This record gives sequence, structure tokens and C-alpha cells, in this order.
Amino acid sequence: EDVAVAVYDNTTNELLAFGYTNEAGVIRFNSLVASGAIRVSIPYLQFNQVGTGNSNVFIRVAPYLVQGGTS
Repeated sequence: EDVAVAVYDNTTNELLAFGYTNEAGVIRFNSLVASGAIRVSIPYLQFNQVGTGNSNVFIRVAPYLVQGGTS
């Protein structure tokens, strides 16, 4: 929950969309317009993935206990 996700135009590096995941860890961006491929970036996970066309990106991260956390 509340993990930042950014979507960039991979050609121009323009930020197209930004948001945070919901309580289920899900975020959805609709109708993005890019000059070519898009890049999905999740800084917290050090994750970047490039996609083209009608791309769906699914990421599953197993929950784990962080130091000082409760879940």
C-alpha cells in the first residue's frame, strides 16, 4: 500500500502519470499518450520496465517484515 509508481514516455522521459498503490497494492493508469514506448518506474523497488502498445505490467512482491515494522 502507498508505493509510488511513475509512468514516463521512454523516448522523451516526460512524466505521463504518477500515483500510489491502493491497499491491495494495485494502481491503474488509463489512456496514456506517449510518442513510443512507456517506462514504468517503482523507485522503492528499484524497478523499471519498458512496454509498448497496450501494455499491462503486473508485479507481485511477497510481504515481509521490515525492521521496526509490525507486518
